[in-house]
Amino acid sequence: MFCSIILSGLEGPHNVSYSFQLHHIRVGFKHRWVNQSGGCYTTQPNGSSIAVDATTAVSDEALSKACTIIGLMIKHMSTEIFEYSSRGHGVGVFAKSDGMGVYPENANVRDTPECNRTCNGTCSHTCTFDGRKYASIAGLTNSRSVVLEDNILCNDKDPYNRKESICVHEFAHQVFKHLPTSYKNRFAYIYHYDKQHKIWKDGYGMATSAEFWAEASSAWFHTAVYPGLHSPSVGLDLCNFDQVCGSEMENRQWLRTHDPSLYNLLSKVYTNNQPFLPSGLKVCI
Repeated sequence: MFCSIILSGLEGPHNVSYSFQLHHIRVGFKHRWVNQSGGCYTTQPNGSSIAVDATTAVSDEALSKACTIIGLMIKHMSTEIFEYSSRGHGVGVFAKSDGMGVYPENANVRDTPECNRTCNGTCSHTCTFDGRKYASIAGLTNSRSVVLEDNILCNDKDPYNRKESICVHEFAHQVFKHLPTSYKNRFAYIYHYDKQHKIWKDGYGMATSAEFWAEASSAWFHTAVYPGLHSPSVGLDLCNFDQVCGSEMENRQWLRTHDPSLYNLLSKVYTNNQPFLPSGLKVCI
């Protein structure tokens, strides 16, 4: 599958930036699939599965790691929740030289020369709610979750400096998008209660209910490890608001102690109410 695209400068999430030149390229895609048991396949298995795609500019190592990450996230889900989670377009990995605009799902948020460095007026669709260019960030979710290769590889070009798995963060968004309404309503109550009562610190992770879910999911899997209280994780990863939790189980215990309603919902979604089951995830795999 090939398409011609226009790419523009990238600026990483949370004010971490990098750039490349505007150019035209021709991009192909390679594919993997994840089944309910968390296995990765080079051909689509029978039954429901989650697609994990990458451009041909992305290394096979990054594609394999992305597939592994999704497998570890979903392997303890109930059949019902996995079926819901498989209804989206899955995951797409892009290289820095590609930009996320290589994926057709992101066509409407691609930057243009006319909208370079502005979010005003007719250019508002090229920017996030907090004023960042969609073309500048390391991950995005709509019907597909896309992630920058460097973050998956945890290399020295990772704009998050090995502090957070954006693959986990973004796919958590997709999981939530396809949850039953009853789950979404329950989470909306938890979010508004937590925000009103300042259960967690102010910051990116409390800016919207969607980001709260993604950061809470990252804490559940211990795939966000930001020291200090002024981070996107708003304390979800800081046991007793002191130090970064030392393990996945420590992080879950912190959530259970400080926000039991949130903990119970995460447990139901990701482990079918078996929170003692480890995922095996970490920021860098």
